[in-house]
Amino acid sequence: MTKLIRADERSFNALRSLTNVLIGPKVLTLPYVRPCRAMKLWELRDYVISHPFGTRAAQYLLDHYNLFVRGKTYQRKDIAAALARKFKEEGGDPNTSNSAVTRVLKKLLQHDASPFRKIDRGLYTFEGGSNQDNIGDEPPGDTESSPSDEILPEQEYGEGPCEVYAWCLPRYRTAASGPCWPIKIGQAGKEGFRRRLEDFAANLPERPCYLMRLRCIDDSEARYREKLLHHYFQERDDKVVEGIAGKEWFKTNPNELDKAIRDLFPRAHRAARR
Repeated sequence: MTKLIRADERSFNALRSLTNVLIGPKVLTLPYVRPCRAMKLWELRDYVISHPFGTRAAQYLLDHYNLFVRGKTYQRKDIAAALARKFKEEGGDPNTSNSAVTRVLKKLLQHDASPFRKIDRGLYTFEGGSNQDNIGDEPPGDTESSPSDEILPEQEYGEGPCEVYAWCLPRYRTAASGPCWPIKIGQAGKEGFRRRLEDFAANLPERPCYLMRLRCIDDSEARYREKLLHHYFQERDDKVVEGIAGKEWFKTNPNELDKAIRDLFPRAHRAARR
């Protein structure tokens, strides 16, 4: 079946029609296909609709269908309704609710890469997607490898399976007008920050920079160290970043993070691996 589905779009549609005749109009769940640079547009569509609605599906629909008029203002609920309707029309889960799409849409609208510009509460003007003139092209970005493959922190301290981490979007780093830029300091359990990259790949406009890992012996120590680092930067002028979702963003850089680790956790700093 996998070979038949991948053969061409005509075979896929024929197979879907045959399935509807045999077992009724149910959603055909495709086998997992990891997206790659050579993936064609219809293969990308099939990959998107075979998974629950997420940011990747929203971006695909915005990039490849003329659902909205450039320069026109929409209510968020209407944007969500249009995305949900098109997702189901393309063969996505017919039980996808507008509220589920709205939860995903809220994340998308917060990012700089969003094709919408916020006008007022619940009102957004459509300014166009980055790929609207490239329908049929290869999916943007290099996605040949898994999001968590071979990513290592720029700085690493201490021992243990849990961690306090620091990351940022590359655009924050390159666009900084001074020595500091917005960096998020958070904590993760035994799954670590690398596991979270799988979620970030679907919800962020670009792959994050993994700046720092402070290893901890357990979740309790990770939470404690995270609070100390937050307090360390909150007590310094102009370090708390406003306007970015969440309360864990600070205007800093890897050198300042290294100094904070040295001041707060000297033993872990002495065990640094760079």
